[in-house]
Amino acid sequence: KQYISFKRAKKNYVIIDRAIYSSNRDTLVSHHLAKDDIVVGCKVVGANAFATTSLLRSVEFSEGVESIQYGVFQMSKLRSVTLPQTLKTIGEYAFGGCHSITNMTIPNSVTELGREVFAGCSLSSVVMSDSVKVIPYGAFRNCSVLESYIGGSSVERIEDYAFNHCESMANEIVFPETLKYIGS
Repeated sequence: KQYISFKRAKKNYVIIDRAIYSSNRDTLVSHHLAKDDIVVGCKVVGANAFATTSLLRSVEFSEGVESIQYGVFQMSKLRSVTLPQTLKTIGEYAFGGCHSITNMTIPNSVTELGREVFAGCSLSSVVMSDSVKVIPYGAFRNCSVLESYIGGSSVERIEDYAFNHCESMANEIVFPETLKYIGS
């Protein structure tokens, strides 16, 4: 392992095996991929850490990852992802425009999703966390091949455009009795 410390904008960073972490190694800031399948083990995956990469195919998050921030995999070639049971939040556009990913299981530990989190993906099926109370604005917007949405037994709100342009949703979606609001 290669350890290099440097300072930038009054923050300390450490480079370990082609990845840049915060100095306490809790946050993955950026990763220069040398292979197409990786395991990520930290608490936070920082904004845009893997955005637009064409090399990344598969990611497995180890237990302990709690947050995936803004645009982490946006427009990448990611095909599969394994999310840990410790994950609590998935940020805005985290998987936006991932045209190669087809299935997503969001663990019950997840309580919050960011706006347009999966917008423009090629998801055909989603198993939603039973702990999420709000399906945010545009969450699955333009997921034109999305056919199956299962779960979400605690959903109280579905914000505007959450399922906009999901033309392949032929099956009826059954929402829980907890649902109080459905946007446009």
